[in-house]
Amino acid sequence: MRKFHKKLTFRPTFPFNPASWSFFYGWIILAAGIVGVLMSLPGQTTGVSVFTDHLVENYRIDRVWLMVAYLIGTAGSGFLVRFAGRVYDRTGVRPIAIVAALTLAATLVLLSQLDRLAGGMANQLGQKGYPLLLFIFLTLLFFLLRYSGQGVTTLVARNMVMKWFESRRGIANFFLGFVTSLGFNATPKFFNYLIEKGSWRSAWVWMAVFLVVAYIPFLLVFYRDNPQSLGLHPDGKAGDTVKQRNRRFVATRDFTLSEARKTREFWLYTSIIALLGLFFTGFTMNFESVFESKGLTKELAMDLFIYSGLFSFIIQLGGNWLVDYVSLRYYLPLAAISTTLGIVVVPFVGYYNLFYYIFLITLGTNTAFFGIFTTITWPRLFGTRHLGEISGSAIGIVVVASAMGPLLLSLFYKYRGTYDPAFYLCAGLSFILLLFSFTARDERKMNR
Repeated sequence: MRKFHKKLTFRPTFPFNPASWSFFYGWIILAAGIVGVLMSLPGQTTGVSVFTDHLVENYRIDRVWLMVAYLIGTAGSGFLVRFAGRVYDRTGVRPIAIVAALTLAATLVLLSQLDRLAGGMANQLGQKGYPLLLFIFLTLLFFLLRYSGQGVTTLVARNMVMKWFESRRGIANFFLGFVTSLGFNATPKFFNYLIEKGSWRSAWVWMAVFLVVAYIPFLLVFYRDNPQSLGLHPDGKAGDTVKQRNRRFVATRDFTLSEARKTREFWLYTSIIALLGLFFTGFTMNFESVFESKGLTKELAMDLFIYSGLFSFIIQLGGNWLVDYVSLRYYLPLAAISTTLGIVVVPFVGYYNLFYYIFLITLGTNTAFFGIFTTITWPRLFGTRHLGEISGSAIGIVVVASAMGPLLLSLFYKYRGTYDPAFYLCAGLSFILLLFSFTARDERKMNR
């Protein structure tokens, strides 16, 4: 196994040595990490959601069964993200990032032709076999799409950036979160533009080509696992003293996964991220249908993603700057309050009414908290030595929770004729989490 890992690992100085640069290479890593997260967009819910109605129509599949396939595929990927994190800890960032990009590209091509492939096989086996074949293949491709995109590509890009920063981790995460949030919020319109200029099939194929031709060479050249392997230090200096580290809330030792799981903080932060993931995924995968059920337009829904990015920018700017100086424990109840309020108002959203703007603001706020928690929490609380496995375990739980969102909303809509009960259920869970959020400890008081 060790020999296998050595074969996969690139020399830190290939194709050039960042230690010879006249400025701190961490800023290049930050830019590269931003690119990496953006490249995961085809595998993110916000990217898949634009294709939902096209899949229902062209695959000739019921929306609920589409969401069931999405649930199984996403949940399956969630269970395995931790193992990808373990491989990442052992091999470094470039090998696993390349494999994930190739997998994502191949999956996009297959998804663009799946109905034709399944139909061809059904012609040989009998048309009655088409629905079952389609469902099996769709579930498998959703698994690969979510695992390679939302799971591995995002995991390695974010963790790579966090390894290069300690006392400046909040500022680095601000730029990472701000730019990627703009990308995520612009994705529905951009992907819809690609579809309108060509077709839903060609849009996925062009994304795959870009991943192989542009992104893989980019990450091979610029990605690096950590500064220590190059004789450098996080933040571009020798580092803070232990006293400064405690003041700046930098972990003073590295937790193993089993040790991290024994802390209540691991489960509190994972729970708030998981709830946000469940709601975000459920709403985003059905946003056109949700707005249409209220007599609202698709364009109004897409504008929501764009404008909420402005509020995400404001919260991320302040939140990421402040996080280097205060404990994350103060962020938990604020995030729970914003999440509860944001979900409660969805049933009352109308055409640019008060509830629309409240939802818009809280959506941006919750996006900012999601970015802060998913990136900063794990290295801040538990160190970086086992960062891939710890963050992978947490993200796996988040992915499984997010997989349940689309199906939850679709089931309520199919059998109750409205999405509102699903929103009230999520709001109730958020309120319960709000009560528990006050039990989180200051990082400096945790048993290190």
